[in-house]
Amino acid sequence: MQAGQNMGTVIIKIPLVTWRDGRPRWFPSASFRKLGYKGEDLRHDNGEWFTVEECKAWSDAKQVEIAERRRAERQRAAGEALEARPTTRRLRAARPKHRAALTTLCEIVTDFVENDPRNQGREMVEGRKKRKPRAEHTVRFYRTCMAALEDVEAAHTWHRPLSACGPDAMGELLDRVEIARGLSMARGVRTLVAQSFDRAIAARRASVNPMRSLTDRLPVPDERVRVGTVPEMLALTDVFDRIGRPEMADCVWLALFSAQRQGDRLSLEQRQIGPDGVLWLQSKTGERLIIPLARIVAARLQAARKRREGWTVTPTRVVVDERAGKPLRPDWYRKLFRLGRDIAATGRPGEADRKLLGATDLAAALQGFEPVASLADFRDQDLRDTALSWADYAGCDDAEIGNLSGHRFARETRILRHYVTKFDPAKARNAVTKTETWFDAQVKHLKEVAR
Repeated sequence: MQAGQNMGTVIIKIPLVTWRDGRPRWFPSASFRKLGYKGEDLRHDNGEWFTVEECKAWSDAKQVEIAERRRAERQRAAGEALEARPTTRRLRAARPKHRAALTTLCEIVTDFVENDPRNQGREMVEGRKKRKPRAEHTVRFYRTCMAALEDVEAAHTWHRPLSACGPDAMGELLDRVEIARGLSMARGVRTLVAQSFDRAIAARRASVNPMRSLTDRLPVPDERVRVGTVPEMLALTDVFDRIGRPEMADCVWLALFSAQRQGDRLSLEQRQIGPDGVLWLQSKTGERLIIPLARIVAARLQAARKRREGWTVTPTRVVVDERAGKPLRPDWYRKLFRLGRDIAATGRPGEADRKLLGATDLAAALQGFEPVASLADFRDQDLRDTALSWADYAGCDDAEIGNLSGHRFARETRILRHYVTKFDPAKARNAVTKTETWFDAQVKHLKEVAR
């Protein structure tokens, strides 16, 4: 090796640890500060700073401590809310004196959501049996189902002992959840409760799973396929640009010409973009796709890089909350998407989202804009339907569409399924080119009609 040759930069990333001038420190976020934590330097009593190995050990221990403190805080808050409910107080008064000997539906569901290793991002390993951690959005859905179950069943089954949770009681529970929250939530609650009972049986806290004995099967919700039109997508992205959220418009165009899911778009990093296109790593399927950037997407990403030139810290993510200078969290993205959609559909934000505009002068921003009422029911998940439908309208065949979506249309053939393991970037390039051509023709036609 020649003297002076650049070996590159080594970047050490340890959760909760921030490196400043080579020295490790912890700067707790607002949520951690609410739990009582304060920032600290990571060093010994004699003043020596922690080594990388010591920082890693400290981080692992601190994460366990934070998880326990959060769980205790949730239980405390849940207890206070419980005591405030008259119905709950009546139920507690009617319980037997030996309450501690009973196990309730509330306890086993909370135990599953909060303590199951796979819900904590850890792999479950028992001998040669291995199970991957559950996806973040799956765990988030379980928490949503648990909150809905507690809210609907507070006066019914939520606090009753497992001995009173037979198949009939569980059937009535699902009926109440479906009436109050809809079929999709009822199906989610059914899965959550069934898995909670399975965990309780494994721990010998329950003997049977009543959810497995239900005779009535919940129907599958009607398939939702909502394809956005070109005028709708132009209006939606125009609104995001007008209200000072160009990164949201970037994300929408990225979806329309790649057909990738929300989570994969928000986690996309700059290093995944190369000369041949974007290397997509699909979190749901595990597939790897190489999809070229459409011209409109490449131009918008170039404009985004120029907007961020003065930033102190260069973001690694492609889609960034440009007002905060941070990665765009999924929950925040959904709120901003709903804000832009409501404004594009009605010309005004929804009541719950007015504060998201901040100091934006909406009247000035929307001057000359014509709302598109049909956008009122449009969702982010519909962007994938739209992208694949546009590719179909553009004349793409199944193989070309499959190289955008990540589906293998030849899976019915066992030989192909076994031996054909790669997606073809050339077919993805054909799909993007055809879709671009179709899109340009649609835009040209709209301009001619508007004259």
